[in-house]
Amino acid sequence: STPGVPEPPLVASTPTAARDRETRNPTDWPEFGPALARLREARKLAKKELARRAGLDASTITRLESGERGVSRETVERLARALDATQREELDLLGKAGF
Repeated sequence: STPGVPEPPLVASTPTAARDRETRNPTDWPEFGPALARLREARKLAKKELARRAGLDASTITRLESGERGVSRETVERLARALDATQREELDLLGKAGF
């Protein structure tokens, strides 16, 4: 570090971080919602329980599954963790969401 020169923040906003929060248009990726619903149903989880585990509102799950709402990479990853998805299932969800 150089005296008088401020250090960069420890957690910088990077292009990658911004991309992770970028929302995909649901009409461009219509397979995501049904794939999410199938995975949730296979786990025998109610939308409300999945939402709680993922830190989302239950209406968000409904809108994602119906294709009314786009999704960010960050949200797909949160959903995958909440579903205890395998790596293959998570990659499938990411692909179906356009990531």
